[in-house]
Amino acid sequence: MVTWLLSNQMGSKTIKVKEKNYLWLLKIASDIQKKVGRPVSFDEALTEIKKNNLKKRVNGT
Repeated sequence: MVTWLLSNQMGSKTIKVKEKNYLWLLKIASDIQKKVGRPVSFDEALTEIKKNNLKKRVNGT
C-alpha cells in the first residue's frame, strides 16, 4: 500500500525528444501494441525496452 501511494505521487512528466527519437519510440510502441493487441503507452514501451536491455546484459548478448 505504501509503495502504491509513493508511486502515484510522481505523476507524469513532460520530456523533450528529437523527432527521430519520437518516431523510433512510436515504432516500438506500435510493434508492442500489435503483439499484445491493445493500446500501449510510451511509458510501457520504455519499460519494455529497459526489460529487454536488462535481459541482454544478463545473458551477455
